[in-house]
Amino acid sequence: MPIYEFQCSDCSRTFEKIIWNSKDKTVQCPHCQGEKVIRLLSPFCKVGGQSGGEISPTSSCGPSSSGFS
Repeated sequence: MPIYEFQCSDCSRTFEKIIWNSKDKTVQCPHCQGEKVIRLLSPFCKVGGQSGGEISPTSSCGPSSSGFS
């Protein structure tokens, strides 16, 4: 079940929604109940190969790789 991030065109708030079924096309803003929402491109992180789920210094995940200081 993927979690998608949306932004409401009416109130400009950002929210997340779990999509239970690929046929579930109706997304409504939980703040204003507006249906004019835009699905946002969310960053993701893939971690693998290490025990304990730790992120290695060479990983592309984490605050140092976001381009922001």
